[in-house]
Amino acid sequence: GRGAAGVTAMDVEQGGVDPRFGLGKNELVELIEERDHTKLEEYGGVEGVCKKLGIDPETGITGDELRGNGLGARKEAFGSNEFKYPPPKSFFKLCFIAFQDLTILI
Repeated sequence: GRGAAGVTAMDVEQGGVDPRFGLGKNELVELIEERDHTKLEEYGGVEGVCKKLGIDPETGITGDELRGNGLGARKEAFGSNEFKYPPPKSFFKLCFIAFQDLTILI
């Protein structure tokens, strides 16, 4: 189905530009992970990106936006803001790795 502003989940998954924000997920990833300063300047710098996202650069997201559907719309457009940690290595795996160290082998 279509969400707000006629945006589908497929559009979001593919990183398409969300008309509610003027940026897509892929564009944000490019700005953040690639540290693409040229692209940042195309959007008007940090202030321009904040304006597109409807965020105050001084205070961030506040008030009704936090309580209402504002976060839901952002999560729908950009995904959740979570870091996925890799599973921890077992004790035996750590020992195996340690015993492959040349210093320990000598």
